Amino acid sequence: CKHQNTFLHDSFQNVAAVCDLLSIVCKNHRHNCHQSSKPVNMTDCRLISGKYPQCRYSAAAQYKFFIVACDPSPYLPVAQDMEVKDSD
Repeated sequence: CKHQNTFLHDSFQNVAAVCDLLSIVCKNHRHNCHQSSKPVNMTDCRLISGKYPQCRYSAAAQYKFFIVACDPSPYLPVAQDMEVKDSD
């Protein structure tokens, strides 16, 4: 079971467009991360218990900025690096 998984409620096109924004340093110290310019609705799922395939999760709705790591040529999001902060 994965300990955490976050689902962005936005189109792939909008998430991929974040790759065109200025790059920032990722959690792993690489320089291929990009922060969204506006917050989006997302669902954060955290493992409560269980072993695959009987995984149990709690889900929390959030409205936050996000950071994605992007691979070049063409720029595409390959992983979400983190949620940044609440919108307010």
